[in-house]
Amino acid sequence: MLLPWFNAYRFLVQNVQEYETKTESKFTPDLSMAIKSENVMDKWILAALQTLVAFSNTELEAYRLYTVLPRLVEFIEQLTNWYVRLNRNRLRGNTDCSNDHLTALNTLFEVLLTTTKTLAPFTPFFTEHVYQNLRKCLPESEDSVHFTEYPKPNLDAVNEEIEASVSIMQSIIELGRCARERRKIAHRQPLDEILVFLQNSEDERKLAPVMQYLYDELNVKRIVFSNDTSLLSYVPSPVFTVLGKKLGKQMKSVAAAIKSLSQEQLADFLKNGKIVVCEHELGTDEILVSRSFVGDAEIYEPSNDSDLANHPSVSIALNVQLTPELIKEGVIRHIVNRIQRLRKESGILVSDDIDVYYNTVSPLLDLLQENTDLISKRIGKNFSPLSRKTEDTTPVGTGNYVCAPEASSLYPETEVTFEIIKHN
Repeated sequence: MLLPWFNAYRFLVQNVQEYETKTESKFTPDLSMAIKSENVMDKWILAALQTLVAFSNTELEAYRLYTVLPRLVEFIEQLTNWYVRLNRNRLRGNTDCSNDHLTALNTLFEVLLTTTKTLAPFTPFFTEHVYQNLRKCLPESEDSVHFTEYPKPNLDAVNEEIEASVSIMQSIIELGRCARERRKIAHRQPLDEILVFLQNSEDERKLAPVMQYLYDELNVKRIVFSNDTSLLSYVPSPVFTVLGKKLGKQMKSVAAAIKSLSQEQLADFLKNGKIVVCEHELGTDEILVSRSFVGDAEIYEPSNDSDLANHPSVSIALNVQLTPELIKEGVIRHIVNRIQRLRKESGILVSDDIDVYYNTVSPLLDLLQENTDLISKRIGKNFSPLSRKTEDTTPVGTGNYVCAPEASSLYPETEVTFEIIKHN
């Protein structure tokens, strides 16, 4: 738990230092800038923070300390795996708007400072260490985190709708990842489309603010919210252990009636959470409903029963058909990633003046030549064939890339090698 949280804190420190160096000014936290942010992920993490703080206050006042720590762990996972990861470019200042950089830093600072205070009763020494570093940015502060008032929810940051939107977004993204893993398709390989089936049609409207994150994370060309019930089949399962206690001898007839429910009745049950069967009102504890995708299994990889247990309000079907165009785009993405990893492995800083040279044979050579400008833009450095390298230069890093299995039909056993030349 503490290591991911500390990594988020260290990431903030590194980017604050970068901001101060770049702007030649001191970073002074401004909560109002964070609260006024128009970025949906800023709004979400601040809203989730208020929910956490409110829960912690309620539970601690009732002396239920054992319930607070799991929620803190869950929040830290949300902070590191979702907020920081999806906002790395903003936090690093790699956006066109300078205020966006400062807004993201203020948001992360506020979240880390409040989380530090919230965690203080549970990890007193570690939170004290973090607090002493964070308070260096504050004009005024208490001498110790244990002298500060325990956080209270900031009502200006409460936003239940944004929390709901991001929760649905996360479910769709996680289902998409699971579908890729089952088909062994790398995340960097673009795909054509994903069909999304929402239990509540209102959820599609809630997803409007986070659509760009969905496209980026799913790496698909189209996201289709489908109402085509012919693609899904609902299969009801009576929970006999619960029904037996509730219905006694009537359980057998009620169970038979449950299994004969129509698709429309089951869809309404999933939406409302209850249904009347044989004059008995039953809920989700008494009836389990699995969703079975009945579309073309050669084209689509659907979510399965295990996915349904974790994400009961969403189903997906991922189009896993690969066209030559998609494969080529995937190869480019893999190559860009390999170059970036090679830079890191070679100890090259983002600010270093370097050129990247490549060497391969056709047909991969043709692909790289056609996309030289695109790759150069993505890595932020010159990208040229090895034949253009001057002989008196020594590479600071060398590496290679072999096409992924899904690209073997176009580029069988084709390898590309890289050399990085650093200029003084």
